[in-house]
Amino acid sequence: MTAQHDWQVYSGTGVARAPIPAIPDAPPWRRYTGTGSTELPVDDGGETDRQLGRAQPRVPFAEEVDVVNAGILLRRPLVVTGPVGSGKASLAYVIARELALGPVLRWNMTARSTLADGLCRPGRLGPLGTALLPYERPRVLLITGLDRAPLDLPEEIVATLYAGEYIVDGARAFTHDNVPIPVAEGLVRCREFPVVIVTGTGERAFSPSFLRQCLRLRLSAATPEQLTALVAAQAGDVEGLDVDKLVAEFLARDNLGADQLLNAVHLARVVPPNVATSIWHDVREAE
Repeated sequence: MTAQHDWQVYSGTGVARAPIPAIPDAPPWRRYTGTGSTELPVDDGGETDRQLGRAQPRVPFAEEVDVVNAGILLRRPLVVTGPVGSGKASLAYVIARELALGPVLRWNMTARSTLADGLCRPGRLGPLGTALLPYERPRVLLITGLDRAPLDLPEEIVATLYAGEYIVDGARAFTHDNVPIPVAEGLVRCREFPVVIVTGTGERAFSPSFLRQCLRLRLSAATPEQLTALVAAQAGDVEGLDVDKLVAEFLARDNLGADQLLNAVHLARVVPPNVATSIWHDVREAE
């Protein structure tokens, strides 16, 4: 789209918006009546800076801005796919930083993950349970490797998200980010649907019924401009290094992760560039 409209609160630059934009009203079927107000945490222990580096403009992917804004407006999870190194998981941190939505709640899936792991254990809420607290602004929930989880778990998660509530044993609990909160009569009900980013490993396809309940965004391979901006954000002063050459060599190889480029840049400060790039290997290669 060529014009920014009120519903397009996300611009894809990754730089905090000022003033902080209001989240557009939800459609009637995604409005929730959670009472009380849970304070949005501010400090994430430096996690966003570790994921994104210094706050400076980035170049969004094609369709990224429109799809992310549609997900925020419609309150639907985003299933994000793309090649290795395209920044699927880091998109959650870009959204959180740009829209001032607090620390990202991250839920890393395994073959033994359960809905209870995400919701609550005695005295403590999981990342999904924390995301459904009655915040005035939505939290960002990042679910990684969901295709590793048991087959029925993706649809259980979506059903819980769309219900917007769940039951907790006890009258008090700690959130996933260690904030003590009261739980009125054991019921947790959200006020704002969280911004949900789902990634997979490519090991298994998601079911059609799950995908119908989500929006989909496929990221393309990062461009030279995007990788150069990534290096500038993460590595800082690169005076004396031929970053353009390192980026070109990186793009000439297949299936490298962006962290491998950053490792080479870091090494190239102290060793010859050809030695720095010798660490690169296809992530699919056997050990």
